[in-house]
Amino acid sequence: MKGLLCKDLTEMLSPVNLIPAAVAMLAGMILKLPYLFACIALFIAVMPADSMRRDAVSRWETQQMMLPVSRFCIVTEKYLLTLICAAAAVLLTGLGMLWIAPAYQLDSEELLLWVMRACLCCLLIPALVCPVSFRFGYDKGRGILFLLIVFFAVVTASELAVPETEFGTVYAKLLSSISLSSMTLRDILRILLHGGSYKMILISVFCTLILTFVSWLLSLWGFCRREF
Repeated sequence: MKGLLCKDLTEMLSPVNLIPAAVAMLAGMILKLPYLFACIALFIAVMPADSMRRDAVSRWETQQMMLPVSRFCIVTEKYLLTLICAAAAVLLTGLGMLWIAPAYQLDSEELLLWVMRACLCCLLIPALVCPVSFRFGYDKGRGILFLLIVFFAVVTASELAVPETEFGTVYAKLLSSISLSSMTLRDILRILLHGGSYKMILISVFCTLILTFVSWLLSLWGFCRREF
């Protein structure tokens, strides 16, 4: 398992991945734009799924079956990678938000909200993509990954939907036209990830951790029944 983890970490820490993340981090700190830190968290969140894509393209998922490593280790390694990515996203988001906090006069609760949203993003995406990818292959999980990226991009962009800007007005009207029951889509998104109380985000992160554990069990079950 240690060798598999080192392989994925080495690929993740390549200049192709580090340079865009470093540029976004520096730009966010210099320009004091919190949304760039959200983009970094989303970028880190898709890295575990991207490692599965590289394994599928290079046919490594077939070759690793000839190594002296169990399917339990193969599945568990991806979830350890997910936890490492979540920790990295929390660290970078926390440092970035602490840096720009004086400019926006953010209190501790607002800082905690940003950090927890980054953690939630990094845990939720692999938890939903990995079971499908391990059972049916990455091609089947790619569609779920795309929908999740769009979802979190909409959530991040919803922060820009303010009436003072032309884009915000158009965007707010677009979201308000898509209703579910008596609530608009924007209301639902804000309840999920932009609640006024940090307790709601704490509960969301706790539920996502439980979902991650269930996802690990489903991935293990599906991968053990998959034929190569």
